[in-house]
Amino acid sequence: MGARSFDTDREARGDQALLVGLPRACDDKDALVGPPPCSYTYLVADLLGRGAELASLGPRDDRVLGCRASSDADLIHAELLPKSRFWARSALPCNNQRAEKPGCETVGVETLVEGRAFLEGPRWHDGALWVSDMHAHEVLRVTIDGTVDVVASLDGPPSGLGWLPDGRMLIVSMHDRRVLRLESDATLAIAADCTALAPNEINDMCVDRHGHAFISQFGFDFHGGGEFRDAPLLRVDPDGSVQEATDGLRMANGIVITADQRTLVVAESAGKDLVAFDLADDGALTSRREWAPLPDYPDGICIDAEDAVWIASPVSDRFVRVAKGGEVLETVECPGRHAIACALGGEDGRTLFCCTSTTVGEPDLSAETRGSTLETARVSVPAAS
Repeated sequence: MGARSFDTDREARGDQALLVGLPRACDDKDALVGPPPCSYTYLVADLLGRGAELASLGPRDDRVLGCRASSDADLIHAELLPKSRFWARSALPCNNQRAEKPGCETVGVETLVEGRAFLEGPRWHDGALWVSDMHAHEVLRVTIDGTVDVVASLDGPPSGLGWLPDGRMLIVSMHDRRVLRLESDATLAIAADCTALAPNEINDMCVDRHGHAFISQFGFDFHGGGEFRDAPLLRVDPDGSVQEATDGLRMANGIVITADQRTLVVAESAGKDLVAFDLADDGALTSRREWAPLPDYPDGICIDAEDAVWIASPVSDRFVRVAKGGEVLETVECPGRHAIACALGGEDGRTLFCCTSTTVGEPDLSAETRGSTLETARVSVPAAS
């Protein structure tokens, strides 16, 4: 399939931007390239003045991308059809990307675990890495030598993980929008029900030192092609009550807390940025502000002792360490594999655990191909303690 172009009104503005594709209902059928879009998608194109070049870079050339302009002048929405692996990229850099620090270090990786369905939500805790194998419906414990144990099996996909002050683990159960608690006898109990405030799937999670669990949500039918809308973070308190913790975010995803425990930072996958809030002891989030604009659209994130944030970008196939303000400090490239999520850990805190995948999370394809890998890289700054 040859390259297709989709014109926009950007020629008059003369700017360029990296674009994100999100599942949306498409009313304007004339704006599509190929059949009506559906299912899972991420960023797919660079916009270069006159329009976006859409090209098949995957092995399945019988599939196409659908694309339409957004009411938001900063975005074009391009949607990936089921089970395809197409990405459209330009040969020229986007001039809105943040300049990387001169001498920015590119770090190599080694494989620790492979052959999993779709690894997400990694956390280093109590001498091991804990990670959700989302589309195998399992939570895993992985030691530094690559030994894997299944610690919990769910009826649906798990995602974010965290621990209460008493040491019990919390698990996000995405589809039924509940937070589960792993008890000392290895049984699962319902810690909180988020259905009243989450109309669609819930996703990642971060638990503060007082036991408040902050949960990101899609806010719309992401896999089914629903209309995009902002959605707040949710907060589950130690008593199991659930409330909205913020105003609307643009597809909130990974969440971290700074080393001093006073700031919560969340990645906006559709905003291409990190957003920060002051974090109070009672779990209140205030003083929303931009923490950093990003060079790539983020998925999972982790934070180090210098409060620099590692972001995983499924579109750019790399992990990037970003300082507050947006300066790029280090990168871990994973060409041909999508960067999904990351965590810092190991004996000295300087091992970056990288969840990568040959898919971008399509449930059936991920379970069938089992192309998800846990890789490690040695980095310069340890995890926040």
